[in-house]
Amino acid sequence: MSETLHIDRVLYSGNGLARTGQGGAVLIPFTLPGETVEATTPSAGNQANLLCVLTPSADRVPAPCPHFGVCGGCHYQMANYPEQLRLKQSIFT
Repeated sequence: MSETLHIDRVLYSGNGLARTGQGGAVLIPFTLPGETVEATTPSAGNQANLLCVLTPSADRVPAPCPHFGVCGGCHYQMANYPEQLRLKQSIFT
């Protein structure tokens, strides 16, 4: 089952935080604040899978690394560099 969700913010893990229609919180990887996405709704836990970005952030860019999303080493390559810095700073404030 999938749901259209709005990303409120990004957490330390690199996952976007969204609220479901039932008021629960879900974590969605490879998303940016302000985006509207289609994601699976988890039956257990709070980790959803991104199906598609319906409304991308103005800060979204193609990831420069061909292994992004597969190796797990980088969390923010889908954002331009100034936004990556802002996201990292926002985690600690």
